[in-house]
Amino acid sequence: MAADFDVSNHNDSGAGSLRAAIEGLNGAGAGTHAINFASGLDPINLLSHLPTIVGTDQTITVNGAGNTVSGQDTARLFFVADGDVTFENMTLKQGYAEGGDGGNAGGGGGGGAGAGGALFVNTGANVVISGVAFDSNRAEGGDGGDHDASSRTGGGGGGFSGNGGATN
Repeated sequence: MAADFDVSNHNDSGAGSLRAAIEGLNGAGAGTHAINFASGLDPINLLSHLPTIVGTDQTITVNGAGNTVSGQDTARLFFVADGDVTFENMTLKQGYAEGGDGGNAGGGGGGGAGAGGALFVNTGANVVISGVAFDSNRAEGGDGGDHDASSRTGGGGGGFSGNGGATN
């Protein structure tokens, strides 16, 4: 059964928030669903990672209505685990993901990947992006134990501005 979930305010949580819309979507079951933002909510500043979009047996459209969703350099924005998801008409800004640290040189493992500051798409999920700008997002891997930290930064081009990543 189709269901629409509305984002009617820029609050981080509670009724009408993006977080509540994703939670509702995750409980909606199979079908075609939408998350629709009201216009003029700029920006939606997140205080923590948004819930994962589970998406199992779902076709989802997330229409941002020109709004900006910001992780404020501390939170990942969207994590899509499964399903077919289209993101439209929004800016994804200052999303941040950090991987966990590995062990030490005495037998510890490598650091975990920090994947998808603005958007992480899991294996099996299908994501389409239309009219979405990515601005100043980053993902960093965790430390691999006792090793000399270095970083690599990339990004730019197309609808991407000031994005980057690093390995430690």
